[in-house]
Amino acid sequence: MTVQAAERFRFGGAKLRNLVLLVLGYGMGQGSTFLAQTWLMATGQLSVLALFGTHISYALLCTTIVDAGGTTTLARHAAKVYDPQSDEDDLWQTYWEMCVIRLGVAAILAFLATATIFAFDVSRFTIEYASFGAAALMVWAFNFAGILDGLRLSGFNGIANALPFILSSVLLVLTLLVGLDHVGMTTGGALSLGFFLSVMLQLKVLTGAGHPVKFRRPTLRGVKHKVRDSLSLLGSILPGQLYFRLQIHLCNVYLGPEATAVFIYVKQIFVAVAQVVGFIRRVEFSELVSNLSRVDRGLTKAIIRSQKLGSAASVAFAVLVMSGATLALALNLHQFRESGVLILVFAPCLITNALALALYQGLAALGQFHRMFVVASAATALGGASSFVLVDSWGASGLLLADIIVDVVGIALIILLLVQRNFRRTT
Repeated sequence: MTVQAAERFRFGGAKLRNLVLLVLGYGMGQGSTFLAQTWLMATGQLSVLALFGTHISYALLCTTIVDAGGTTTLARHAAKVYDPQSDEDDLWQTYWEMCVIRLGVAAILAFLATATIFAFDVSRFTIEYASFGAAALMVWAFNFAGILDGLRLSGFNGIANALPFILSSVLLVLTLLVGLDHVGMTTGGALSLGFFLSVMLQLKVLTGAGHPVKFRRPTLRGVKHKVRDSLSLLGSILPGQLYFRLQIHLCNVYLGPEATAVFIYVKQIFVAVAQVVGFIRRVEFSELVSNLSRVDRGLTKAIIRSQKLGSAASVAFAVLVMSGATLALALNLHQFRESGVLILVFAPCLITNALALALYQGLAALGQFHRMFVVASAATALGGASSFVLVDSWGASGLLLADIIVDVVGIALIILLLVQRNFRRTT
């Protein structure tokens, strides 16, 4: 076996391991939350279910904001460690400068949460959850997720990320079983403890892989430069978050609660598939960075070729989802008829979304974070406008059609940018 073949075999094994661990972690974390929420529903504790579901959702959104795009930034730097000419000191310099930015974002969010508590009449659950869960934001400012991704150890992030979900779910059930009143305190505290254990596990894996943490003093110049990248990365993530909430609002206003429930159900299937494809993209990221560093022309082709596994998986999932919807319609299951039709018609959205994600990741691998922000903002804005226009006449189908418009516009804009980049390099 040649050296290159041995390396490909080793990286292929690492991909499979990482993918299995990411999916396992996702199943453990989301599965524990689903079981806890199912138990709450079965026991009639719907008010607690609503409070817990809402608060953990916003808490996780806050941790995404605190990360400030650091996972992508650090993954790109860590992937360069495999280059013989690279210096690992640059990676740790970047890490500590990202920590400064993350701590600043965490402090701002903590201040806003405190101001909200004092300015509005909020529930005791909210006060307790915010007070005991705020530490999670500070802890997550030091996460090593991006470094593990870049070092082809992303699978361990899946296990680490499951810990806050598992602890929150277990403490929620135990607190209610023993009849304690302070559910917000225990679940908020469990969230903070879970994120602390998550970072400790990441640190253990990193050290065990031969990459001990090195302190490098952050510089003002470096922090300023990375703030721009962080804003661009956050700008490419948050529009999608706001877009989905806009669609739910439009669905409620124009179509009513029943149609909204069907829409959310269908979207959850699409999101679950996109999450799994996203795991595959995450596993492929380190190799993508390495491959693109050696390419001068044909960037679009190189990006697609480096992410073949994720693309093949998206097609397979689309066929699987369409088959399931067809079966539901063939069996004439009345309760699934409307959702089955929507799934069947818009399953191709899984393919367009996967292609868009591959190209966005290509821009990230090239360090084109500002262009990611511009493309995501433009595509999402057009999708939001399309949702307004289509929902009244097309119903939930119009909202799903708007999703395809978002993907197609994003794909077209990124390809245009890549073609322009190729042209500049050849002239």
